[in-house]
Amino acid sequence: MKLILLTFFISFSICSTAQIKKRDQGIYKGLISSYEINTGQNLIEVDSSAIFIKIENSSFTIKIDNVQYEGTYEVEKREKRNYVLKAKTGYSDIKEEIILFGRDKIMKRKGIFPQPDASLRKLKKKEVLW
Repeated sequence: MKLILLTFFISFSICSTAQIKKRDQGIYKGLISSYEINTGQNLIEVDSSAIFIKIENSSFTIKIDNVQYEGTYEVEKREKRNYVLKAKTGYSDIKEEIILFGRDKIMKRKGIFPQPDASLRKLKKKEVLW
């Protein structure tokens, strides 16, 4: 009896994990607008940067200008084709928060302070220069 209950709970937890639909996966492109960092003594201005986010079945890649980071993500919340993702990369202990609107093919990336938020749109296959 314990074995049956254990098998049921394991299979339920595997089946209940939310996945991003295949048609919503892909490469998204956007722009992080310029911003300033206050060091306490002076202001440092950071230029705007191109940002690419690649979402695959079980991996996540973020490319800001020429720097690329890979990691994993988990779907924190899913409602129809809208997803809230928490992405973990090796460069930071802070998880990236990404909101994906699959129907509209857009993505919002919450910037890690002092970085501003960024809006991204899904690239078509012929636009991909990854």
